[in-house]
Amino acid sequence: AIRDKATRWVLIPGYLEWNGFENPNVAIAALKLFRDVPDKIAIKSQLADGMRQAISRFEPGKLNGFERVLEGFQTVVGTPEPEPEPEPEPEPEPDPISPGSSPKKNDEPGGSYPAEFELVWQEYPKRAGANPKKSAFKAWNARRREGVLPGDMLDGVRRYVAYLGSTHKAGSEFVQQAATFFGPDRHFENHWDIPVRGGSGMPGIPVSPPDKTIPPGFRG
Repeated sequence: AIRDKATRWVLIPGYLEWNGFENPNVAIAALKLFRDVPDKIAIKSQLADGMRQAISRFEPGKLNGFERVLEGFQTVVGTPEPEPEPEPEPEPEPDPISPGSSPKKNDEPGGSYPAEFELVWQEYPKRAGANPKKSAFKAWNARRREGVLPGDMLDGVRRYVAYLGSTHKAGSEFVQQAATFFGPDRHFENHWDIPVRGGSGMPGIPVSPPDKTIPPGFRG
């Protein structure tokens, strides 16, 4: 992802390539949204480039002139590389052990791991780059101490695997490190919805159903 440092806007390169507009109406709706993006956003020119490429499949006149909202935004020469998955923040250290007591075996990342963690680790998607098992276990175990069930984290991993497969990111550096996935932000609780594909086989953009509510004063 490419982040605008002055704002919270984020651009996902290639999103429109993977999720092209299936018809002119969807493209027009996207152009209207583009018009509402503040011009001060530095990445708006790059977004305009992606929009131009996405609407190039439609004949002139099909977009009712809305393509003119892209005018004035210069073509960006060379797209910046997306930022790789950041290193996870370290988990807080566990409470000190009182004298005379011994730590539980399952709380020792250097020792053997519990069967529940081994199962989720086996199913976690592979990534290009580091993915320390010890850090992943510390994050997973921290969530267990917070009351999260192992099955809930395993279900989250399986949803994430399906999402990565549908977006062709499996095995890349954009796969989250497991320590991030099981970290305090609880990415395993995300839905990780698979992008909807249109009838033509092209990926589509989910469109909200129309509002069929009759305004007051128009009822028979």
